[in-house]
Amino acid sequence: MFRQHYVNLACQYVSTYYATIQSLDEIAVYCNISQSHLTRLFRESLHMSLQEYLITARLNRAKELLVTTNQSISEISWAVGYPNELNLLRAFKSRYGISPKEFRQKKIDCNFIRQNSRIWHMKQQSLCLSYKSCSNFCT
Repeated sequence: MFRQHYVNLACQYVSTYYATIQSLDEIAVYCNISQSHLTRLFRESLHMSLQEYLITARLNRAKELLVTTNQSISEISWAVGYPNELNLLRAFKSRYGISPKEFRQKKIDCNFIRQNSRIWHMKQQSLCLSYKSCSNFCT
């Protein structure tokens, strides 16, 4: 019971403060538990590390900003907690296999096809799939 309480508390903290979290110890202090204990509970409950969860929260927000704003990659990297653009680029490319810039362009291409060419898109279903990794983002 307490195990889930700590995991939920950590998730809530990460969801709120992902952009400003400096270390995993900061999350543990908030939860009033040791970092090693929190990390173990987190892995047991969610089958991912606390660090992975933080990275996922940051990258999900970055994807959202890439598609919904015209902010530069540098501005987005700051907004999601990466002190420089290169850190975001490395994390993004490692996770998704493409750069944030490529993601932004491919997502726009897929949205354009979906919104403006439904019939054509049905006939040419392979178009989005021809983009490397694009099928993961055409949802």
